[in-house]
Amino acid sequence: MNWKFHFLFAFFLFLLIGNFILKIPDFFNLLFFSFLCGIFSLLADLDHELSKSRKILDKLVPIASFVIGFLYFNNIAYALYTLIFLSGVYFLLFVFLKPKHRGFTHSIIFLLFFSAIIYFFDNLVGIIFFIGYSSHLVLDGTLKLI
Repeated sequence: MNWKFHFLFAFFLFLLIGNFILKIPDFFNLLFFSFLCGIFSLLADLDHELSKSRKILDKLVPIASFVIGFLYFNNIAYALYTLIFLSGVYFLLFVFLKPKHRGFTHSIIFLLFFSAIIYFFDNLVGIIFFIGYSSHLVLDGTLKLI
């Protein structure tokens, strides 16, 4: 399955869920959250060095880390700490350790663990992460327990 299909499937899936189940009233928020869901659907292929999602996310993670840090803490210093921490974790896990493709990133445990962490900080983003990431696993047909 290619990255465009994963992204579009998650995007339109969240448009439906966000509109009819979560009842997100603002159309622009719904579009933004759908876009975010599409991005989250690409995360499962981070373990593949040549994947398009990996190339996109190598550039996006530092930017997103800073923005998330600034929005959450509303402080430039903490935003920089968040940038260093999240980017460091990302590059440690996926650049230096280089997990095998369709390994732990395609597991239910990984999905639930990171969904719970994100849900702890922001309920809606945790739900969006769960929907996007799980849509990737379902489409790949590689849903594993471990």
